[in-house]
Amino acid sequence: LQVEASPRPTGTDANIMQINREGVATAVLSIPIRYMHSQVETADLRDIDLTVKLAKYMLEELRPMDLTP
Repeated sequence: LQVEASPRPTGTDANIMQINREGVATAVLSIPIRYMHSQVETADLRDIDLTVKLAKYMLEELRPMDLTP
């Protein structure tokens, strides 16, 4: 699993949601790909599988306290 921190806005709505009013818990998960937005966009199936497993784990471990500003 590749991990990359993004110290700036990601081009998604996550940043706006995070800083809006009291804040909303957000996470951005992305899959490493090549040739984004083209007819030959390519991803490794293992990366997709690991990202799904990570999202599932994160949701299973989420507690109400994690969502409180």
